[in-house]
Amino acid sequence: MSLTTREKMILGEIVENFIASATPVSSNLIANKRKLNMSPATIRSVMSSLEQKGYIYQPHTSAGRVPKTLGYRTYVDDLMKKTRLSNDEKGQICEPVQQLSSEFDEILKEITRILA
Repeated sequence: MSLTTREKMILGEIVENFIASATPVSSNLIANKRKLNMSPATIRSVMSSLEQKGYIYQPHTSAGRVPKTLGYRTYVDDLMKKTRLSNDEKGQICEPVQQLSSEFDEILKEITRILA
């Protein structure tokens, strides 16, 4: 299902705010963001469309909206800003993994020696 530009913007705001707060995201919260020049009523209308399409849900009548699996997947695949890791960040990830890998090899060798 394809989303309009407006739906993508609102879905992105819902996912980011839900990740940050772990609470349902209201139309007022999104409307108060300066980068979106929309009224809460317009945002609720877009939220309703996203809900019908299966991207978000409303836990109860007076609550804001929460992303569903499809909403998260769309955010990760299409909406999330993709950045490249710096060499330092790559090193911070690779060094511990390589150390664990060599330790794992040593553990396997020791287990093999004991079982032999």
